[in-house]
Amino acid sequence: MSAEITPLTPQRAGELYAGGQSVIEVARDYGMSYSQVRRFIATSGTPIRGASARLKGRTRKADNS
Repeated sequence: MSAEITPLTPQRAGELYAGGQSVIEVARDYGMSYSQVRRFIATSGTPIRGASARLKGRTRKADNS
């Protein structure tokens, strides 16, 4: 017997994204396209992170001035 997957709602997409998952991760987990999930996140009112936000702390040293 296989477990049923609950359909993704805009609210749940926003929660997962706000919790740190990427749009791609959510899309992969729910078998949806990137654009569908991004639209769900925007509909939920969750701010979309900018591309540069993904790089902070990964490619630049922290400014300890």
